[in-house]
Amino acid sequence: MSNAEKQGATRAGETPTFSVRFESRDDFLVEYTDALRHGRLRLPIDPPLSGGTQVRLKIHLPDDAVLYLRGSVAVDFGRERSATVLLEPLSDAQREALERCVDGVVGRPDEESSTKPYAVMGPGGEPLH
Repeated sequence: MSNAEKQGATRAGETPTFSVRFESRDDFLVEYTDALRHGRLRLPIDPPLSGGTQVRLKIHLPDDAVLYLRGSVAVDFGRERSATVLLEPLSDAQREALERCVDGVVGRPDEESSTKPYAVMGPGGEPLH
């Protein structure tokens, strides 16, 4: 689960801004798999915001990158003390930053090495062709 902290006081008509930090790399991966890659984010806040409320999000990724996103709160009666934010479409740079972070967290090879062929080994350690 992530932590959400409201940034400063919000005046009437002003878009609320939240800073989001993930408690662990595993929490980030779960949130990415369940929601972020589908254009959503679960925002743990109490009381939840009304459906349709526009929000700004400052998301701190586990690789120390920071994304600034916008979205609107969906009507979500299934979870107490949280709101689901429907994110505005991500830019290419934002999507790349998310994917880079996921790659780093799960330990995938970088782009250069992932394009190299790999060897399939048999039970005795011999390469299979």
